[in-house]
Amino acid sequence: MAFASIQPPMPTTTRRQTLSKWALIFACWTYLALLFSGPQMIQAIRLHRTSAGWDSVVGELLFSYIWFALTPLAIWLSRTFRISGRQRFRRLAFHFVASEIFLLFQVLLYTIAAIPFGWYSQVTPFWTRYFLLILTFTPSDVLFYWGVIVIEHALDYYRKLQDRELRSSQLEAQLAQSQLQVLKMQLHPHFLFNTLNAISALIRESPDEADEMVSRLGDLLRMTLETAGLQEVPFKKELEFLKHYLDIEQTRFQDRLKVEMAIEPETLDGLVPSMILQPLVENSVRHGVAPRPEGGCIKIKAWRDDSLLRLEVEDDGPGLSAHTPLKERVGLTNTRARVSNLYGDGHGLSLRHAAAGGLVVSLSIPFRTVSDNSRAYA
Repeated sequence: MAFASIQPPMPTTTRRQTLSKWALIFACWTYLALLFSGPQMIQAIRLHRTSAGWDSVVGELLFSYIWFALTPLAIWLSRTFRISGRQRFRRLAFHFVASEIFLLFQVLLYTIAAIPFGWYSQVTPFWTRYFLLILTFTPSDVLFYWGVIVIEHALDYYRKLQDRELRSSQLEAQLAQSQLQVLKMQLHPHFLFNTLNAISALIRESPDEADEMVSRLGDLLRMTLETAGLQEVPFKKELEFLKHYLDIEQTRFQDRLKVEMAIEPETLDGLVPSMILQPLVENSVRHGVAPRPEGGCIKIKAWRDDSLLRLEVEDDGPGLSAHTPLKERVGLTNTRARVSNLYGDGHGLSLRHAAAGGLVVSLSIPFRTVSDNSRAYA
């Protein structure tokens, strides 16, 4: 698996998103203007000086919209001179100077824009008026500049946090996928080794049967390659794979191995982990059938239980010994780990005594179909 793919794609900003962002900024500046001019408008109405109240509203709107025009420059400065790292104190000093320059420039634009309205016309000359407005607007202008800087920094940290969380989730998904693939690949040599041992035992005793087993093994390996990149397959595909495996075991054990299946039709389209039944059946063959001269019977059941798909493999062998603890080998251990990784701790594998003797291996997983989960064929 190529880990170069873990980098999250760079987010793309559409024209519509850009327009929405600036519409929101415009609305915020408008809201501030109305917020500051509201008390003056109310006071003017009480004094029956409505025109003066509207002058206040227009003045605040003009002040805010000049700031709206300067906002892109403030954002650019915030992104270019980020207050972080080793140069944070130097950058902090830069923004302090920039806030004063913004103050001088914004007040200059406001002073010029106020001329057609006749505001402050009683104060002359122009530069005296400009100086007085600087003294008036210094607190609000400096506050607005630093407000833009702080908000932009906060949004940048939020974006970086989201990127880190996305990258972390992708790493976790890649790791889980790698673990699942390793677990699945462990089954292939394990199964192949056992099958080749069985063929080796038949070569001298029954060459024809050995030849037949080799042919069936080829069919089985072909199916294995077809599902090599899939973690989940439809249950009917899994049963087809299991049938090829049982054909090999049937050739080996002849009449000593009996197989009964009770499969509900609605389970056939459900998704199951690839090669999930083979190690369970192999465990029953190895411990429930092979040690007994008379052989034994293996029952395979599948049914739907609300949101769960339940699978059982039962044999009529000796079952679990009360005095000897069970030692799970590759098959059961691997199956338990795969189910836990795929579906979480709420689903898994359990073992119990069969009612008539023997062992029952039960598996419960979420019931999902190909239409619910397209990753089986991704």
